[in-house]
Amino acid sequence: MLGAGILGLLMELICFRPVQRRYFLAPALSTLGFGIVIREAIVNFMGSEPQVFPAGVNLPDLHFGTLMISSVQMVVLGLSIVLLVALLFILQKTELGYSIRALSEILLRPGSLESE
Repeated sequence: MLGAGILGLLMELICFRPVQRRYFLAPALSTLGFGIVIREAIVNFMGSEPQVFPAGVNLPDLHFGTLMISSVQMVVLGLSIVLLVALLFILQKTELGYSIRALSEILLRPGSLESE
């Protein structure tokens, strides 16, 4: 977490502050360049060979004829369903969700972003 925070601070100092704000693509292009630099630094530091990490889940794999579903795939699918249900709950049953839906309605209205 600390590393991600430091990386975000570096991105702010290197990518966003020096570029001119009147060119709307400048921050996006500098972020892409920064991402390429970070990726190449990681490849030079760690190497380009894939690293295998232990799954951490000891469930049996499911076999349906020639189809096999691994335990990791089942866990990912289950977590995805739980997170989607949680997101649906947040968007439909909380004040935050009401605010997000109201803002999206405003932004979809023609001419809502024009200055008056």
